[in-house]
Amino acid sequence: MTEQIFLTSYDGQDTLEHKLYAVRKRAANRIAASDMEGKDDFYICSLSTRTITYKGMLTPLQIGSTTRT
Repeated sequence: MTEQIFLTSYDGQDTLEHKLYAVRKRAANRIAASDMEGKDDFYICSLSTRTITYKGMLTPLQIGSTTRT
C-alpha cells in the first residue's frame, strides 16, 4: 500500500524542514522497533519542503534518457 500526505505549517522553511526530518526519523525508528506486521516494508521516501521524490520503475536505458548531463 502507498500513502501520500501533504503537510502545511506557519513555521519558516528551515524550521519546518528540521521538524519534518525529526518526524521522519522518529517514525522510521518506532516502526523498526515495533512488532508490527509488514514493518520491513515501511519506507518514507521523502518528507521535505525542498525535495519532491518520484519513485518509479525504470530500466537502465530509460534512466539515461531522463537525466541531463
